[in-house]
Amino acid sequence: MKHGVRIPAFFFVLIGLLLFSFTANSNQLAKSSSSSDQLITNSSTEDVYEGPRLRINVPARELYLYDANDKLVKKYKIAVGRSIFPTPIGRRWMNVIVWNPWWIPPKSGWAENDKPTPPGPRNPLGPVKMKLNSAIMIHGTSKPSSIGRAASHGCMRMHSDQAKELARYIQKSMTELIDAELFEKYEDQSRRSFHVNLEQHVPVDIVYEVVEIKGNKLYVYQDIYYRVKDKAKLIVEKLKEKGYDPEDIDMDYVKSWVKKTNNADVSLNISKLIAMKHNQTLVEFAYQQ
Repeated sequence: MKHGVRIPAFFFVLIGLLLFSFTANSNQLAKSSSSSDQLITNSSTEDVYEGPRLRINVPARELYLYDANDKLVKKYKIAVGRSIFPTPIGRRWMNVIVWNPWWIPPKSGWAENDKPTPPGPRNPLGPVKMKLNSAIMIHGTSKPSSIGRAASHGCMRMHSDQAKELARYIQKSMTELIDAELFEKYEDQSRRSFHVNLEQHVPVDIVYEVVEIKGNKLYVYQDIYYRVKDKAKLIVEKLKEKGYDPEDIDMDYVKSWVKKTNNADVSLNISKLIAMKHNQTLVEFAYQQ
């Protein structure tokens, strides 16, 4: 008579413990994943976000700060990426502010000969950087003459004092780190970096609008990335969008100014354009570079 192999009882106990551990870990992982997804949702969904936001128009080389009520707080002139290093368009989220940052050269050809630079006056990032959840950031600069131009490698540069002003506003709005003594500490210990994590990430909309209408002004900017084939058509579309009838405007005059925007920005008073069409008396047209 053949006898089967007897399996010790403790073997079944061990199998049971392993199965229990695996199930518990799986449940914990699912809970952790769910919590993480919820955190991402809370930090990046507009219907639960109540805080400031930023809008950057690349052709205009301008950054707009809005408060929690969507009211414009301030407009800043900035530098954006060159045509060969364009600033990426789309929504980003500011998640970290770093005071007195180090500059670590990226692994790119243009920076292959550069070395890490500690905080200080020669740091290319200036006194503060505001990281977006991508490879780009908003920061100060050691080259203030670049502001207002397409001059960076994709990031947005600001005058250093204005970068500090913006960072303070964001930090005071989004964290409890608001004491004046703390900001004095950043200044006094300017060779030391301070990281401030934003629990709720701040939305940053980066757009490419060569034509804008603000108030009664038509703005036409340089097409710095050569993405617009017909500016005149874009102007007509923007006028209609804002409720103007292009037939009431001297478009020949507008087109003559548009030709200047290859290397300059133009702003025109729409009321005066309408008056010109109807042969009314005009005063000097507004032009700004």
